[in-house]
Amino acid sequence: MKKKILMIDDEEDFCFFTKKNLEKTREFEVIIETSAAQGVKTAIEQKPDLILLDIIMPELDGSEVAFRLVNDSRTKDIPIIFLTCLAEEKELGRYDGLNLVGGRPFIAKPCNISDLVKVIKEVLERK
Repeated sequence: MKKKILMIDDEEDFCFFTKKNLEKTREFEVIIETSAAQGVKTAIEQKPDLILLDIIMPELDGSEVAFRLVNDSRTKDIPIIFLTCLAEEKELGRYDGLNLVGGRPFIAKPCNISDLVKVIKEVLERK
């Protein structure tokens, strides 16, 4: 059975290509929200297995979205992976385990799809 992933990110092109590549694995169904506020609503309605969350967005930043999700009994147990362009892969080093922001895993954008899949699977296994 495919895992449902909610991607909340205001960069439409990034979302399109990430969704396409994740769904190509046949392991994931990806729902995209380019509005942070709508992303919170969709998380409540859809109850995804995991959320990919951009840190910098215009209306609400990712930390505020994560705060709302973690403090809502309907979404508090959904794992979140932050996506950020604040750091690049060359600054972080090649993926060799979970990089953490505030105790939550994060991936630098643009991301290598195989690294993203590896992190998603690792986080879902811990759930």
